[in-house]
Amino acid sequence: MKKEIKAIYNEDMEGFLEKTGELYEIKKGNRFCKICGGAIMLNNIQLIVPYKNQSFEYICDSISCVEQYNGN
Repeated sequence: MKKEIKAIYNEDMEGFLEKTGELYEIKKGNRFCKICGGAIMLNNIQLIVPYKNQSFEYICDSISCVEQYNGN
C-alpha cells in the first residue's frame, strides 16, 4: 500500500523522521541537501522527497536550492 504525504507540520517533523528512521541520521549530520550538499538539520529542512527503496532526498531551506529544485 502506497501512502501519499502532502505536508508535514513543523511540530510533527521529529515524529515523522523518527518513524521513518531518519531522525538519528539527521541529528548525526548524515543527510545532505540534494542541491547544495549542505548538511540537513531539523531547522533547515524545506522539502522531503520520497525516493526509491523507501529512502528520502532532502532540500534545505536556501531559496536558491528550492528554486533550483523547482526548476526556476
